[in-house]
Amino acid sequence: MKSKLLLEYSQESGQCRWLRYLDSGAAELPAHTGDLQDFFAALEHQSAEILMVLNSPAVTVRTVYFEPGDRKHILKTARYELEESLASDVDDLHFAFAKPEEACIDIAVIGRQVLSDLLEPFTAHGVTIAALMPFHQLLPALHDTEQAANTWLVNADQNGLTVYLGGKQYFTSSYAHAHIAWQAATQQQDALPDHIVVYEDNAEVGTASLDSVPAGLASLIDQQHKPWFVDSRWALLRKGAINLLQGEFSPAVAWDKIWHYWRVPTFLFIAGLCVYTLAAFLQNQRLQADNVHLRQQMMAVYQQTFPNSQVSDPEAQMRSQLQKFSGGSVSSAFLPLFYRAAEALNTFEGLNLLNINFDSRNNEMRADLLAKQFQDLEQIRLKLDAAGIAAQLVSSNSVDGSERARMKFSFKAGAR
Repeated sequence: MKSKLLLEYSQESGQCRWLRYLDSGAAELPAHTGDLQDFFAALEHQSAEILMVLNSPAVTVRTVYFEPGDRKHILKTARYELEESLASDVDDLHFAFAKPEEACIDIAVIGRQVLSDLLEPFTAHGVTIAALMPFHQLLPALHDTEQAANTWLVNADQNGLTVYLGGKQYFTSSYAHAHIAWQAATQQQDALPDHIVVYEDNAEVGTASLDSVPAGLASLIDQQHKPWFVDSRWALLRKGAINLLQGEFSPAVAWDKIWHYWRVPTFLFIAGLCVYTLAAFLQNQRLQADNVHLRQQMMAVYQQTFPNSQVSDPEAQMRSQLQKFSGGSVSSAFLPLFYRAAEALNTFEGLNLLNINFDSRNNEMRADLLAKQFQDLEQIRLKLDAAGIAAQLVSSNSVDGSERARMKFSFKAGAR
C-alpha cells in the first residue's frame, strides 16, 4: 500500500520538510527535514503518493467570471481573459484550472520555466509528484466551514507570512513589508474577524509575526506554537485546492509499476494467442486439403456421369445439367415421359432398351430397342399410344434373328 507524504520544498534554499500521514488521515509527527538527497533516500524501496506544497510568490490564483452559457468553453478562453492583467506573455505561462463554479473559475498561474525547473530534480531522480498545490489554498482545510467566515489564518515561517482572509482572499508578505500588507487587507474588509489563528514554525518566526500585526488586531490573535500541518488531515488537503500538475505537467504514467502487475497476464495472453493462431493455421491447412480432395471427387463423379464432357467447374456444370431435368424448364417433360414409357415397355418380355437420349428442343425421347420380332414393335407402339404417348418408328433392321429398331416418343397433345 502506498504511503502518503506531504512535501514542502524551497527551490531557493534547496531544503525540504516532509511528513507522513497515517491511514486515519492524521499527520504522523515529527516532520523530517533535509535536502533533496535526504528526501530521495527516505523514499528508497517504497511507494508513496506525494503531495507537494508550493509556498512562493511565483504562483498566483486569479478568478475569471463568465456567463452561464459560456461555461463549457471557459477552459479554452479563460487564459485569454487574463492576458491584459498578466505581466508575462500567455505562451510563457502555465495555467491550472479549478473545477468551474456556476459563474466563475479559479485559475492558478505560474511561469512555465519556473515550474519546469522546480520539477526537474524530481523527474531526474524518477520521483513522481502526484499533486502540486499553492500553499495558501491548503490553509482553509485547517478549520471547519462554520468558523471560516470569521477566522483569518496565518502561517509564519522563515520566508515570511501567508495570510488567508476567508473566501478567496489571501496575501503573502515578507516580515519587512508585513505592516503595509496588514493595513491594506484590513482596509479592504467590511468587518474584522473574530479570531486570527497564527501557526508558527518556531519561536523566532512567532515573535516576528506578532510584531508585524497592527495594534488593532493584536487582541484577536490566537497563537498556535506549532506548524500548520499539525492540524491538517490528508483528505482535506486536496479538497478544493488547484493541482498545478495539469496539461503538459501531468504526472507521467508509472509504466514500470503497471508492467509489474500486468506482466504475468500479458505473457499468458500472448502464449494463448500463439496457441490459438497455430491451431487455426493447422485447421486451415486441413480444410484446404479436404477442399482439394472434395473437388477431385466432384470432378470424378461428373466425368463418370458425363464422360464426353470437359470439366472446368464441376459444381456449376453439374447444377446446369440438373436444371435440364428439374421442373419449371423446357426439359421438364423428360422425367414424366421417361417414367410413363418405362411402365409401358416393362410389360414386354424379351425387350431390351439399348440406348436413350432426349431432345429438349422438341420434347422428344429417342430410344434404340431390340425386340424378338417386327410384330412386337407394332405392339409397343399401340401400348404406348394407350398410355398417351405418340410413338413413331424411325428405322428397323434384322440382327441375328432379332429386330433392332429406333423409335421416338412424345406426349400426345393434352396427355401430359
